[in-house]
Amino acid sequence: MLKLELNENFICRIWEDNSNYKDLFTTCNEKVEIFDIGKKNFDAGPDYNEAKVRIGEKIYTGCIEIHRSLKDWHDHHHKNDDKYNEVILQVVLYDDGFDNYEKSPVVKRSRIVPTVILSQFLTRPLKEIWKEIISNPSSAFKLPCYPKNKQICYDTKINWISSLSFKRLIYKTEKIDCRLRQISENLKKKYAWEQLLFEFTCEALGYSKNKKQFLRLAEKVNVNKLRENKLNLIQTESLLYGLSGFMKDLHFKDKYIADLKESRRILKEIFMEE
Repeated sequence: MLKLELNENFICRIWEDNSNYKDLFTTCNEKVEIFDIGKKNFDAGPDYNEAKVRIGEKIYTGCIEIHRSLKDWHDHHHKNDDKYNEVILQVVLYDDGFDNYEKSPVVKRSRIVPTVILSQFLTRPLKEIWKEIISNPSSAFKLPCYPKNKQICYDTKINWISSLSFKRLIYKTEKIDCRLRQISENLKKKYAWEQLLFEFTCEALGYSKNKKQFLRLAEKVNVNKLRENKLNLIQTESLLYGLSGFMKDLHFKDKYIADLKESRRILKEIFMEE
């Protein structure tokens, strides 16, 4: 079979339309009946939650994970990730011959996850399905106002977008100015601008889901003290983990953990950690 380079989002589109496949069986030759494909998960973890399927004679409820090939479960390190403990079925598009038992899809509780090779049960050629999906993009990729937005003249849309971008620029400028004045009344101080740059760089690295958390963490870090004390890597990690709350009730017996705890004990007084 010619293997199209399809990403997981595209495979999800195939999976969500049950007319694309029928008579599913696992790689262990157990019949699979889908009662509910589940709810799409747009956050970290399995692709679908609250799914319900029958595998063989048993009915399962839990999560479904979508992959391009069999080896992806191993490559994505799902075995030791607690978020994948509730996966009841793995659906992969291609059989890549990855049949090493030790690297079969297994969750942290040592339970082997049943797997379906979707390409083996398609009701029509994959290329035909691909063309249909390309011609009918998901509503998630469409503007909510489409196709009514076509009725608005081009200049009106451009002016509206320009107005929104200007308002966004003003908002960001005021936000930066407000934070700068909180850091120092003297706006000419170099350390104030460096602190500001650090904080908003961290916010940007948090992207849409974690930007608030990253910004709160960055605001707890005194960049000036960080430079003055010339912290090494283990000390810097200890400081950030401590400020993030990750070192509370940490009882692992490990040299790295012990070094982090010792560094934190010393740095706690210097940086006045809460």
